[in-house]
Amino acid sequence: MFAKKLIPAGTKICDWIGEEMSWKQFTKKYGEYKENSFLTYPMRRVWRIIVAKERPYLTNNITNYINEIPPNFNVELKERALYAIKDIPKGEELSLEYPKDYFRYWLCDDKQEVKGEGLNRSERMNIVKQIYNISKEDAIADFKKLSEIKCDDFNKVKMGSRVGTNFVDYFTALPRMDTRGDKGWTFWEMLDDRKALMEKNFIKKMIKYYKDTQPNYPLIKVWWRIFNIYYGSINQFKPLIAMGVYCKYKPKSVLDFTMGWGGRLAGACALNIPKYTGVDLNPDLEKPYEDMVSTLKPMTTTQIKLFFKDALKVDYSKIDYDLVLTSPPYYNIELYKGTQKQEKDIWDKEFYEPLFTKTWKHLKRGGHYCLNVPAEVYERVCVKVLGKADEFLPLFKTKRTADEKYKEFIYVWIKR
Repeated sequence: MFAKKLIPAGTKICDWIGEEMSWKQFTKKYGEYKENSFLTYPMRRVWRIIVAKERPYLTNNITNYINEIPPNFNVELKERALYAIKDIPKGEELSLEYPKDYFRYWLCDDKQEVKGEGLNRSERMNIVKQIYNISKEDAIADFKKLSEIKCDDFNKVKMGSRVGTNFVDYFTALPRMDTRGDKGWTFWEMLDDRKALMEKNFIKKMIKYYKDTQPNYPLIKVWWRIFNIYYGSINQFKPLIAMGVYCKYKPKSVLDFTMGWGGRLAGACALNIPKYTGVDLNPDLEKPYEDMVSTLKPMTTTQIKLFFKDALKVDYSKIDYDLVLTSPPYYNIELYKGTQKQEKDIWDKEFYEPLFTKTWKHLKRGGHYCLNVPAEVYERVCVKVLGKADEFLPLFKTKRTADEKYKEFIYVWIKR
């Protein structure tokens, strides 16, 4: 759209016409956007849609014709109206910078202008909901199903089962996406670089595969799968695996000094283990855990105590525990809030060795000390500090690629 005459700065050009509605309401009213690209022109905000250009050719809605032409913006959207932000000479095209907290979905030609880094928490949560699509009711139902599994029939449970994972994902999927994987990226940073990544053949093939086999599969979910397969899978410790350990050793009080995403807490609560104490340095986990614990309380008898601080600064002499089950960070494979990339020798000397020493010291006699660590940490640190493990429990992990041979264990020491 072009100015027919000089438009002075500050002039109100027109109202931004449109109805605010949820995405569910939008699809119910208009159907899938691809099928209605000439009828509507949605601009999707994190939690709502402004159908800004409904039937533009029938309503003379001139906002339909204003493009985004960086960096020559001369119009702004303010209080649901368009204003000139500088003098616009006769003949100049009007150009609007779309608000930065909007996602632009040009679904009519399968392109998605989704930003990554720089999104606020609400915006990131919106993407999490698109990927996982788990309601609180779904999460609670998943936990109740997990609680139905008892130790007596635990051997019948398939370790590949995902029972309990939806509960954990509902609360802590976002901080997982905020975590740097082994390639040094967060999911959001990968999203920002996806145009360059689209030049890689393996990514082209994966996107094409989903388009050909599951044409309705959301593209944002494909990118999350790409991140997990190729750029750093940020896995949760499945509640079922924790329950297997609890059923084997029958603890009265569990210490989880790097509690991560919540799987070991969920497993303890599902079995009504008398006490669970968790510690984590990541400040972004405090609110999700607060919500998780308040949800769990009516459904479990487990007494829960959580510390959000450096695990090395906790006084373990004041905690009563007969089982340790935890999965410490693996060198620089996953970098959470509060951790930094550093040399392996520093990880060993300043983190693993003092932490394993302190927590082992205050474990009850007859108790079990269970660490899920890679073989390298076991050989470099665990054997040095704790001696050779008394037991090795294979950890079930879904293969990310067909030829993956990586194996992992929970190493167990008995304090005699």
